[in-house]
Amino acid sequence: MNIRSNHIGTIGIPIIIGATTGAFIVYAAGHLPYKWLTALFLFIMGLSSLIAIQTITQKIQQILLLGSIAAYPIYYDISFLFKDNAPHFVFANGFTFTLSDVLIAPLVVRWLIRLVMSKKFGHQVEHLSIHARTATLLLIFITLNALSTLVSVEPFMTVSAIFWYIKLFVIYLLFYPSAINSKEYFRHIAYALSVILIIEGVIAIEQKFIGKIFTAEFLGRDIGIQSRLGTDELLVRPGGTTGHPNALAMLLNMLIPTVFYFFLTEKIPGKKLLLGASLFLGIIALLLTGSRGGWISIAASMLVANTLWHYKRGSSILGTLAKSALVAAAALTLLFITSTTFRDRLLKDDHGTAEERIPLAQISLNMIQDNPLTGVGTNNYTYVMQRYDNTRQFITKYYDYPVHNTFLLLAAEAGIPSLVLWVIIVSIFIRTAIKLFFTLEGDLSIAALGASTSIIGWCIHNIVDLSPIYMNQPLWLMFGVVTSLSAFMHYNSPTRK
Repeated sequence: MNIRSNHIGTIGIPIIIGATTGAFIVYAAGHLPYKWLTALFLFIMGLSSLIAIQTITQKIQQILLLGSIAAYPIYYDISFLFKDNAPHFVFANGFTFTLSDVLIAPLVVRWLIRLVMSKKFGHQVEHLSIHARTATLLLIFITLNALSTLVSVEPFMTVSAIFWYIKLFVIYLLFYPSAINSKEYFRHIAYALSVILIIEGVIAIEQKFIGKIFTAEFLGRDIGIQSRLGTDELLVRPGGTTGHPNALAMLLNMLIPTVFYFFLTEKIPGKKLLLGASLFLGIIALLLTGSRGGWISIAASMLVANTLWHYKRGSSILGTLAKSALVAAAALTLLFITSTTFRDRLLKDDHGTAEERIPLAQISLNMIQDNPLTGVGTNNYTYVMQRYDNTRQFITKYYDYPVHNTFLLLAAEAGIPSLVLWVIIVSIFIRTAIKLFFTLEGDLSIAALGASTSIIGWCIHNIVDLSPIYMNQPLWLMFGVVTSLSAFMHYNSPTRK
């Protein structure tokens, strides 16, 4: 009886799913816009291909997951319900799916189906209980941001940002701990990150010294800016695929620590060469961005990481700090002598670029003072900033971007409670990652160190940068790495029955 039931289920369920899907496609062809129909067709084809390929190889999940990471810098996306007439700058507009999302979507959907249909449902959701406190805090944080829709001038833009939050939460906090089920995954993630460093390094160097291939027309977005230095000099600052040099510096700073520490421990010559070459190109690109905030954040976060690295190996903290200071001094001297970009950005007049952050901060403080609990609405900052501009320069008349401080931006848009909650969440992730670094060994320990370093660097850099929390995928990847390490340690603990 059981055999017959299983046989009927094996044949009947695919027939029912196939017939239902086919009927839905036929219906959609006559009722949905072309963009929706195309996305639906590609999604169904991708999911079907995944199921088919998995009968041949068990590597498809790893390929798609790592491919989704390597696709971060490829800014090809589809934004459903995108509003062309947005009167002000916004970060999120519509319900956006990137190439990275397309690659990982079949895995997430398959996981959700298995989660719902599994007879061991309780075992499946055990992943969530490991980080229940952090997941709960994040859900509360997202809810607070969603509630700001009630005070938003443009509620749709707030909903667009919340869509990003939900998408990232599902992928990195829920799916990743289930998907990353072997320690080899963490080193493979470092390889995927090294691919990004190579891509961005090559593109940034070409944009800086040639400027004929990776143009704005080719990439479909801005490729950088020109900053004034001294009296009449212009410094070309490439943005790679991100569109802005500060955004490129942010991306590189999130990746370099993990790649660096896996490079130190890599034993296979070919892979060590790959990691080393990617580090070289990534560091060159970081220098070319001319991002002073990026330089400071990577130096400070790596100083912390180096101290932890040597302390775990028995070195004293004071001795490690002294050695780090000598290395830093030597590196700064070398950069000062060899890099004109580094030297000019530190010494030459930037014509008030840094000083502009002061009136921008004043506007955000005015917003926070007037809306301390709810903010003005997530992703609504630029819609209302002029009414809070009492600065002498009236800077919002010619500058259409938010304050260059993610923490002030968060408080202004979603309220002080959201800011406090976010600081608690980030602190938990950093504390957990450092604890995992000292508890685990090998690749797992290195992955934890890389994640903690990146999150610390993000916190430092975003004191002078405006990148929103909900669109920084590398940051959420590091959250996913920390959560996955906790789950991996839990399931492989010798004391666990």
